[in-house]
Amino acid sequence: MLKKKTEIILTFLLVIFSLLVFSKNFYNEILIKYIENKEFFKEFFPDFFSLYKGSQFLLNNKNPYEESLNLQNFPFFINPLLFYIFKYSGNFNYITVLKFWFFFSSISFISIPLIARKIYNLDYKVILIFLISFGGINLSVFLTGNISILLSSLFILALYYLSKNNEFLYFFIISLLSLIKFPYLIFFGLPLLLKKINLELFLKIVIYLLLIFISYLIVFYLDKELFLSWIESLKFFKSIGDNGDFGRGLFRIINNMFPQKYSLNLFIYFAISFVLFFFYYYIFHKSKILKNKKLAIALGVIALTACLPRLKSYNLLVVIPSIFFLINFLKFKISSISNTYIKFALLFLLICWTSPYAPLSLMFILIFLFFIDLKLNFLRWKKNDTNI
Repeated sequence: MLKKKTEIILTFLLVIFSLLVFSKNFYNEILIKYIENKEFFKEFFPDFFSLYKGSQFLLNNKNPYEESLNLQNFPFFINPLLFYIFKYSGNFNYITVLKFWFFFSSISFISIPLIARKIYNLDYKVILIFLISFGGINLSVFLTGNISILLSSLFILALYYLSKNNEFLYFFIISLLSLIKFPYLIFFGLPLLLKKINLELFLKIVIYLLLIFISYLIVFYLDKELFLSWIESLKFFKSIGDNGDFGRGLFRIINNMFPQKYSLNLFIYFAISFVLFFFYYYIFHKSKILKNKKLAIALGVIALTACLPRLKSYNLLVVIPSIFFLINFLKFKISSISNTYIKFALLFLLICWTSPYAPLSLMFILIFLFFIDLKLNFLRWKKNDTNI
């Protein structure tokens, strides 16, 4: 009886806080920023507008990277492959192209929690959590029109195939994603966390990485000037901030600590990332509870995402359903009422915590829980859930 009353009170509090935080962020990040802007449709999908504009430059035989710097004093970081893929969109009015992109982005956006639901056997609450977590950050991501919305839907699809033991399709999709955004290369490490390292798996990864490298060489050979301009534009990464993003990555944190030592910071970042990967590997292969494949996939996505150099808001699209699954799944070997309080605290952090470092902090909190479980053995899963 006490547990039931406690759950009702905590649920009520969570709903109230969620509404307050979400409403505040919705007003600040969406209503003011977009609806009051006279160029609403241009601002509506600003990241896609950059892709469209760059593709238009390429269609007119101009270098998008040079033109952007000359006309707007702002660098393009977009992969040249994307400019070629969207090249002929420049033949059409932006509003016309925007309508098609809005349709595809909407389908991609809603497919992420739906596919996550299939992977993790969650109920439809995952859609609501997907929309309101970290103050509703995913809605702000959607309104940027960033290509990462589509890429994230492909990434969650890759995870679905991995959960069904289809490594070929997982590696194939991750390879395609890595051609567009090379940080996806980090997820070649996920199967290594799920399995013990063996020669067959190692050779598979090496072959796919080699194919990606050859593909980049082909792109370089076909248009050296454009490719080198892209590489040159990436250097501007070190001079831009993360204003507007809720996430901060490891490299950004290190670089903020030592702002004048970029090369050293890169070395420190890679050193920490390698140490973290071996730390993860130790946890995954020592933990009994992580024999559960779906649980291991969720924690693996969270752990590897935490190693990204610049954790951007759109990187949370797949992470949020994974975090929700872990919180929903976790059972502590303590009293049921204490369990309720802990779950409330974790859900509160997921939904209402809007600090710039909230996502990264919550990820490491969950990783640390599994680490200390190796010694204390206080985690368990729901025995009555046959789908887990």
